[in-house]
Amino acid sequence: VTLDAYQKKDGYTQGGEVAGSGNPGMPTSYNVIQGGDYLNHAVTLIDYHSVPNGYYVKLRPIHYPLTAKLSETFIEATYTIIGRSVKIEYRYTSFRTDNQYSGGGFDGAGAPSCFIVNTLNKYKTYSGSSPWSFLPTHGGNLPITNLGQPNAEAHTTEHWGMVYDVNNPNSGIGVYNNTNNSSSTYFVFKQIEIYPGNGPGTEFNSGSTFFQPFIDFNVTNRNNFVKDVTAYLIIGSELEIRSEVYKFSGHEANIPRF
Repeated sequence: VTLDAYQKKDGYTQGGEVAGSGNPGMPTSYNVIQGGDYLNHAVTLIDYHSVPNGYYVKLRPIHYPLTAKLSETFIEATYTIIGRSVKIEYRYTSFRTDNQYSGGGFDGAGAPSCFIVNTLNKYKTYSGSSPWSFLPTHGGNLPITNLGQPNAEAHTTEHWGMVYDVNNPNSGIGVYNNTNNSSSTYFVFKQIEIYPGNGPGTEFNSGSTFFQPFIDFNVTNRNNFVKDVTAYLIIGSELEIRSEVYKFSGHEANIPRF
């Protein structure tokens, strides 16, 4: 579960290496995450300590689609347990000095990008025109993208999405994020197979379930740039996850009393 910052594909290079050239299918050029790179090189850990009901970590990421190339970025995250939820407070700091920027199009982040065991094979969310009314959700099977199926996408007007196992629907995992304060949040849901040749230990060897809310911010800024993001990771059934979202969003009074 990581903050995953993307820049649109524009041929970013560092140390003579072109982003994505060693790994066909890389979606972006400038792409930093809390994990390592696609060859399993680790990030640089700067600080890690406990806080009440959680912990804080500060990292200097490397570029996911490059090979052990240190980025001009810090990512900080504070994780706090609140009942069945984890509050995640991110701070993304960019101090880029390069001018490799072709402008516009695809700057933002998955906040968080969730790579979950692939037994979670269905998704749900709410994308209707009457949010915060506890109206029926929609969803379906997660597409398997390495079989050529397109992503499942949703502009969720309650700013949350969840994945779950069809055989155990009460043990789902959901994410809520309304950082953009917009009318909807763009979510992607899918199942994926890891890229060939990564070797063992890079991700789940048999693939993973992936979902994320996508938010906008300027990862291409070449001066000092700081972005704070708050998200919630919630476990439980659809009713439990959605009820927690209503509480965190300030719509607790709209939760039906079953």
